[in-house]
Amino acid sequence: MSNSPDSSIRILRLGDSGSSRSRAAHPAWGRWKWEATHDPLTDLANRRLLEDRLARELTRWRRSRAPLTVLFIDLDRFGAINGRLGHQVGDAVLVHTAERLQQVVRNGDTVARLGGDEFVVLIPDLAPAMAVATAERARSAIAQPILLEDPHGSVIEVRVTASIGVAVAADDDGPALLHRSDLAMYEAKRTGGDRCRLLHALPARPPCVSGGEGGRSIASRGG
Repeated sequence: MSNSPDSSIRILRLGDSGSSRSRAAHPAWGRWKWEATHDPLTDLANRRLLEDRLARELTRWRRSRAPLTVLFIDLDRFGAINGRLGHQVGDAVLVHTAERLQQVVRNGDTVARLGGDEFVVLIPDLAPAMAVATAERARSAIAQPILLEDPHGSVIEVRVTASIGVAVAADDDGPALLHRSDLAMYEAKRTGGDRCRLLHALPARPPCVSGGEGGRSIASRGG
């Protein structure tokens, strides 16, 4: 059983959070340094730390051309959850999402929360076909029901889905690569949400859709 930041709402049946492992891995960090580089709600990397790691990975990519992929994740209709069930439940959903994302990525990947219901995953040194398969696993994991317990002991089931944009490094700087993944995410959301969309570096090539009628799963590109 996992506690959300507000102890009156508890998340049930979640595995161990990767955020606690992150804190344990850096015992020498002062509280101020942690807070400067991590999101206070989820303990994920914040925008500042993400941008630093992305810049370093792009520098390495220019030297080695090792694969580098960015996933941009936005929860579908999250505002309705906040409006209908309240911000405590909304915060618990965000914590759940952070934990689920950490469970589907590798130790060397970076999971960050940009703010609100937006998350980014930075995946270095993994073939693009495998990275888009990771995006599909993330989408599926986020869609699993979340069981919450309210202060009266009643269990609430909450369901949420995500739109995920995928962009593979080409001749981008950090902001351009993030922007491409953001555009891909909005295209996934525009076509119904709960799907992934891969946006290629060359706009003339059509993006690849995961899920939905007539779409083709980007995970299928992995073979």
